[in-house]
Amino acid sequence: MSGIHYGGASEGAVKTALIAFQPLDDVFSLSAKSIPIKDSLKWVRNGQPLTSREDSLIFSPPETKAYQAILSYKKRVEEGIPAQRICPKLIQLKRLLLPEDSSFEILPKVEVSKFLAEGNFLFLGGSPFIKSLNGDSLYKDAGGNPEKRFSANITENTSFILSSLCHFGGLRGAISFGPPLWNNNDVPKEVRGIGSIRHELSNRIPVFLLTEKGGVPGYMISLAIQLVPNYQGCESDQPVITFAYSSKTEINDILGVYIPFHLEPSQSWNLTRHSHSLWTADANGDGIPEVACISRTFEGMASGSVLAEALWFVNVNGSWVVIDWGRELDCT
Repeated sequence: MSGIHYGGASEGAVKTALIAFQPLDDVFSLSAKSIPIKDSLKWVRNGQPLTSREDSLIFSPPETKAYQAILSYKKRVEEGIPAQRICPKLIQLKRLLLPEDSSFEILPKVEVSKFLAEGNFLFLGGSPFIKSLNGDSLYKDAGGNPEKRFSANITENTSFILSSLCHFGGLRGAISFGPPLWNNNDVPKEVRGIGSIRHELSNRIPVFLLTEKGGVPGYMISLAIQLVPNYQGCESDQPVITFAYSSKTEINDILGVYIPFHLEPSQSWNLTRHSHSLWTADANGDGIPEVACISRTFEGMASGSVLAEALWFVNVNGSWVVIDWGRELDCT
């Protein structure tokens, strides 16, 4: 069993630039002021509707400001938000492995590869940290062809998705709103019924889904952002990213999502399973792996279930560098 002991991405200018998305600043700050006021009133009123004039005079002014900020953001995205001036790359993040981590004892030694060395890509860990959205639904692309969809919002890199879209020319798309979020006290988190902001991207972003049978073409198609953290132990508060693909590939076969800033001519993605807890992937068929994953299972303290944790690495000029981390949420 692998000895994963991950300390997270270190604080600094790169992490701040990746997490922060300036166009959403007013939405987040004003929602963070408005929602607690309404929550407190509903708590005092034992969950009853806030219909009195006295209540309205308290919660309505801050809620109106937050709602106006949401509508202003909607207009900006639908018109198109240009790429931000500062556009950092995931590979610039410093990620901390704790002293007791034994990942580098497990990873295979590799030769120099320059394929990912410039960091011109995004990467998200795959199964079991992704969720199928198909169920009984049949989705179709713009041409009417059936497609499968899945979402990702658990691994660390999902927190960095909005700012990373600057590498694709900015953010433009249709905006819709998600329903109120509910916490353990059955108090909704919402601004005039809005709990999250959904972005349907105007231009689908090409991706490669890494599987043991090779790279499967797909697309990033949308993302959703909560207005405020909901502090639910069973659900992640990170952005929800949705992907689509036309394939017979099953959700559990998708081990990673590679999102290049520019499509390279060669994308073979030959994946080698070294053991149950280690695999590597060769992107361009030169026999040198560019991506590796170490995984382990552990018993959840709250649930008692067997849960998964994984670290993903990329080969940067012959050295393994952490590129993403995921851990299943432990809840009852």
